[in-house]
Amino acid sequence: MIFNPRDSSLFTEGKRDAAFSRLRKSDTLAVDRNGPVPIYSLVRYADVERAYKEPDVFSPCAGLTLDAFDPKVGETPVRMLEMARPQHHRELKGAMQGSFRGGSLAAIKGKAEEHLDRFLTEATTGEPVEFVAAYARDAGTLMMAELLGLLPDEAERLAPVLGAIGALNVDGSPGSVLQRQKGEFRLLRDLTRVVRAHRADDLSIGLIGLLLRAELEGEPLSDHDVALNCFNVVVAGTGASQHTLAGAAAVWAEHPDDLADVAADPKLARRLVDETLRWLTPVLHLTRILTTDIEIRGQRLPRGAGVCLWNISANRDETVFEDASSFEPERPPGRNLAFGAGPQYCLGAEVVRTQLELLLTATAGRGLRFELAGPPVWMQSNAIAGVESLPLRLCR
Repeated sequence: MIFNPRDSSLFTEGKRDAAFSRLRKSDTLAVDRNGPVPIYSLVRYADVERAYKEPDVFSPCAGLTLDAFDPKVGETPVRMLEMARPQHHRELKGAMQGSFRGGSLAAIKGKAEEHLDRFLTEATTGEPVEFVAAYARDAGTLMMAELLGLLPDEAERLAPVLGAIGALNVDGSPGSVLQRQKGEFRLLRDLTRVVRAHRADDLSIGLIGLLLRAELEGEPLSDHDVALNCFNVVVAGTGASQHTLAGAAAVWAEHPDDLADVAADPKLARRLVDETLRWLTPVLHLTRILTTDIEIRGQRLPRGAGVCLWNISANRDETVFEDASSFEPERPPGRNLAFGAGPQYCLGAEVVRTQLELLLTATAGRGLRFELAGPPVWMQSNAIAGVESLPLRLCR
């Protein structure tokens, strides 16, 4: 079946859901043969879930998105969490997860509450605000600074590059790719300097501190390995946080009754957040490379082929979600693939959920609702469901 997975117009011209619906109903997988290896699109929930749960077969080692997919990368071991082979992934995830739970998560939540309180206090004048610039972007960078364990002067110095990473529009064009590469190079350079300073001063705070004390196959991580894994978290998490918060506000502005329900019963917040994540699916796709021949839908996929896991399509699968094209907060929670599944479940999922629940409960608890003051500007991207601009009012 003809399908161009790099066609960003699918995501900007309202054709996406219809295209993926046709693909889910097709008996054969769509395949893109324009690169060095064929890339098959997985669009059904069961197929995407299987790929996440079988990382030995569906390897992330060749890059995570279509614009970064390179079969040659997978020929050598990668020591970065999201692209590491299963054994290394388990070791790194075990070493890093302390920064995403317990006291660390509580500290992140505390910073988020302070930032949110300032925003809500300043924004309740009834005048339009630019939500991304006024709240979402800084929420992402403040969260990341706390997560990494940056000292105040380091957080101030890295704030511009963290914000720039969160705002990157990855649409696959040469200009977009070049911009991303420049931003990522600067980020990795700055993180390496911070890691070296923390090692020299024997600091043990945040994710940087955990990684400086971690081992991989019995050997301590080098400064480069530590910086690379922090880089991985920043690239994946800063944009996800910013865009998910902005996307959620855009969705909630169109469903004010749901915020009123949460104000009346805060226990409904988790369910509304879960449906918001399914509906948005902030990371639209991820890529994998096959380590062996497999069969899907009676079709043979050869070893070395690429597969594109379309999270956004899996979360609209009619065989899994009743009335999948509708936003339904009453839907049973916990089944969507917004954060992956199995061993590849996103390490930062609870951080993003916490930020969303804070925004939701604080807004609803103050008797406020979001009202659009202009149309949201969504990123022209086949990789991220991002909002570049969101003019709105906070109304009582």
